[in-house]
Amino acid sequence: IRDRWDKDEILARYAQRFRESYFGEGEMSAEWRRAQVNLSKLRDLARSVSVSVGFVVFPMLVYLEEEAYPFADVCACIEEFARAAEMPVHSLLPAYRGRRSSELWLSELNQHPNPLGHVIAADALLPFVVELLQRHEVGRAR
Repeated sequence: IRDRWDKDEILARYAQRFRESYFGEGEMSAEWRRAQVNLSKLRDLARSVSVSVGFVVFPMLVYLEEEAYPFADVCACIEEFARAAEMPVHSLLPAYRGRRSSELWLSELNQHPNPLGHVIAADALLPFVVELLQRHEVGRAR
């Protein structure tokens, strides 16, 4: 029981700090604001040379099996930024939801996606990438 309480406490603190890095005031969210500026510059540079840019939201691979994913608001914030910046966006969160998080990790110490995690991402991204490429071809034909 104590281990579960400790785990919940750590998640709560981590989730709060993570959310503050997107929704916090001042220095707490400065990195996200810098990222938005840089992503907008990337979009503009790509457009200037007629290159299509797609924006993919890759969720943290934790608590995916829980009913309430603790970082859904962060994923939504990132998606909203991409839409407002007029960049095609695709979230991988729906593709991962309901799966056992630990089955997607490289290891207990490395929660980056393992081969299964990458297969899920690739399958979910394929229609988005095909559509992006088709839009690019239509744009070039004009």
